[in-house]
Amino acid sequence: MTRIHLFICTVTLLFGCQVKQSDYVDTDLVKREIKSREFKKLTDAQIMNGAYEQGKKLSNKILTEHTFTSHYCDSGELFTQYADSICQTVRLVCAEQNTQDKTEAAIWQAYQHNYREDMDLSDNIQELNEAEYLYSHPIVLENDSAKSFTLLNIVINKKEMIKTL
Repeated sequence: MTRIHLFICTVTLLFGCQVKQSDYVDTDLVKREIKSREFKKLTDAQIMNGAYEQGKKLSNKILTEHTFTSHYCDSGELFTQYADSICQTVRLVCAEQNTQDKTEAAIWQAYQHNYREDMDLSDNIQELNEAEYLYSHPIVLENDSAKSFTLLNIVINKKEMIKTL
């Protein structure tokens, strides 16, 4: 009787615990996945520098593909074709009233001051809030009647920027 129970248990274990082909785990794939999810220790300066480089790269692309005149300001054009998960918003700011918040207005005023004082106008990156950076690139517009400037502003998502570093 015990032999029959032992035989039944053995048969049950052999056939009841079958491992299907789909149950196998690709350990190399799992190791690569775990390694890709490791935490990265980045300083605020490294993240901001990455955002600056991303903004500079995109602004250079836009500047080579477009010749800016005052009609861009008149139309209030957004460059939505350049927006992606990292660079969320790309637009021209031609006047202080076109700014989106206090930080952007302060940046506009600083550029306006430098422009009036005939000082250097160079690109800039600022932390807009905890989740975003604002990259600004000044563009001097040469019109028939006057000389003015506008800002190419690019809002960069901090979280998405960290993923690329």
